[in-house]
Amino acid sequence: MKYDWHGYSAKLAQIKKSIEKSKLSGKNKRIIFDFEKYLITTGLSKPRVLKYLEILKSSALFNRSEIFLNNLVFLIYRNPIYK
Repeated sequence: MKYDWHGYSAKLAQIKKSIEKSKLSGKNKRIIFDFEKYLITTGLSKPRVLKYLEILKSSALFNRSEIFLNNLVFLIYRNPIYK
């Protein structure tokens, strides 16, 4: 097991708590957490998952539409850098 020098596990737990306590709708929270599960199961690194969660949270707070968040998740998924 590798040591977590940069504390990404704690940072992931912190961003998850802040998403849960935020004023986002239940649907937006579900979209973010479902995408997080998908990212983890595909083997993405913790720093990359953390960055995506930060982007999705701030974007969802800026534009509260579920359609906007769904489109953003789709664009991240389709990005060739992601794969």
